[in-house]
Amino acid sequence: MADLRVLARHLRERGAPSVGMMGMSLGGYTTSLLATLEPDLSFAAPLIPLASLADFARDQGRLGSGPKAAEQHTALEAANFVVSPLARPARLPASRMLVVGAEGDRVTPVAHAERLATHLGAPLMRAAGGHLVQVWRREAFRALRTMLEREGIV
Repeated sequence: MADLRVLARHLRERGAPSVGMMGMSLGGYTTSLLATLEPDLSFAAPLIPLASLADFARDQGRLGSGPKAAEQHTALEAANFVVSPLARPARLPASRMLVVGAEGDRVTPVAHAERLATHLGAPLMRAAGGHLVQVWRREAFRALRTMLEREGIV
């Protein structure tokens, strides 16, 4: 995060009229996290994002089952909380964010996008398709452009 914040400052100092971030999957997690830290971010667009490492481990069956699995999930969530986009509120207005989740995504299921959109107070775009077959990208990029134009960023 420190490197991304330094890069954003560097770009602004060099005359960039706006600096935002968009990322997919783990890049969506990173984008969401930066949106909770960087007050001067022009926009944030996490696409098919990971929201929680603990949720991912649980959903992939990595924590087993029963009470021990629930305990491990709680412990993993607590251990990662300091680097979680769910630990802090967004630092930019909802009108400058767009979260995209893919209905058929089996890597980062749409529940991750839903959780982030709810936490950040951001609009959620639900799209058909999945993580690897991204038939939704054109639609998502159009929605992002519409948001950027509406906000006067482009």
